[in-house]
This record gives sequence, structure tokens and C-alpha cells, in this order.
Amino acid sequence: MEPAQEVGELLRRLRRRSGLSLSELARRSGAGKATLSELERGRRDPSLETLYAPTTALDAPLSMVVGPAPPTGGTARVGPATAPFEVSPGGHARRAADVPHQYEAVGRDAEGVLVVRYPVE
Repeated sequence: MEPAQEVGELLRRLRRRSGLSLSELARRSGAGKATLSELERGRRDPSLETLYAPTTALDAPLSMVVGPAPPTGGTARVGPATAPFEVSPGGHARRAADVPHQYEAVGRDAEGVLVVRYPVE
């Protein structure tokens, strides 16, 4: 199964488990019904942006539909520009994004996932 199809199937299962129709999920999430339908069928490449609204409306974390992260490789130097720190493979970091910051591979290539969370005002 292709990754887009896997994500679509997971989103469909999550929606059905919540007892929502596609129309109701579209209404609650503000996402288009056609977009959600294409995502669920694996006909649209999912992005974090397109998955954020429906998973939020379903009160579920993004990880419920994107599955486990692939093994990360390399070490990265991240964090505030004035005090960066190293993150080893498989590690994580959490920092405020409203100050100058950096992302840098240490020694060789590094892979990572960046998630930006916006608070509700």
C-alpha cells in the first residue's frame, strides 16, 4: 500500500470510530469535503497542513494518521541561536520559536521533523 493510501485509511478509521460522516468532519474542521474524500481514498498526497484540521476536529494527534516516525539519522544542533544544543538520533527537542534559532547537522547529514504548534488565542 502506498503511503498516501495508508494515511487515508488511518484517517477514515479515525473518523468512523468518532462516528462522524465525511460532511460533518468537513464542517467541524473547515476542510473541504472533496479534499477529505481524496485524502481518505489515498488520491491526494497528505501534508501536515491538510491533516492538521481534520485530526484536530477529531481531537486526535497527527501521529494517529501519519504513523510512527521513520528512524532518524545523524545528530543535529538545534535551539536558540545563543545556546544551541545537540539532539541525538531518535531524540527530540522542544523550544519556543519566537526567538532566533538554528538547525544544523553535526558531522554528517541529519534527518528530522519540525512541528510548529500555534496556541489558540
